[in-house]
Amino acid sequence: MQKFMLIGLGIVSLFSIFYFWSNPQNSQEEYLQKIRKERQEKDELFKKSDKSPLTEADKKVFKGLSYFEIDPKYKVIARLEYFKTDSVDVFPTSGTKKRYYKRFAKAFFRLNDQDLNLTLWLVAEKNLGRKPSIFLPFTDLTTDEETYGAGRYLDLEVPQNQDIEIDFNKAYNPYCAYSDGYNCPIVPKENHLAIKIKSGEKNYK
Repeated sequence: MQKFMLIGLGIVSLFSIFYFWSNPQNSQEEYLQKIRKERQEKDELFKKSDKSPLTEADKKVFKGLSYFEIDPKYKVIARLEYFKTDSVDVFPTSGTKKRYYKRFAKAFFRLNDQDLNLTLWLVAEKNLGRKPSIFLPFTDLTTDEETYGAGRYLDLEVPQNQDIEIDFNKAYNPYCAYSDGYNCPIVPKENHLAIKIKSGEKNYK
């Protein structure tokens, strides 16, 4: 009898673990906590790091960056159509230098009952000398009102198939939003969205 009771308890425990991980509410809460943690860590970096774009005077009064409320609906899965070209686009910037990005793919997705698309670029080696990543600059109808006037960016992992996750809750301002002296790529017209993306980082000050 004791043996059967132990087996039964084991089954109940396994079921409880499965329920916990498969429960959407638990998954959503973990997602919210992850975004909150990333934002807190960024605030710490801006406040204390030598690599912060803030001036020393701004660091002394810095209270944290401003964001829209985290909204999971702004995390979308986009379908990719890869460009059949190895051409590298030259991006003008807010400064004197240029940036170089390889045209990677067009991302098609649906958000707020609208069919949208954005162009993705692969970071060229001469930019930063880092492992391949996807650069996604964009503007939307919050630009120059609630969000930074030159647009915002997203950094994405290189996908392994035809789909890619785009999480606008992680949209951030370029460093030139905080101080002068940076060479921030200017958002191409093809990535101007005619809807409001009320997600991610808001305008600074």
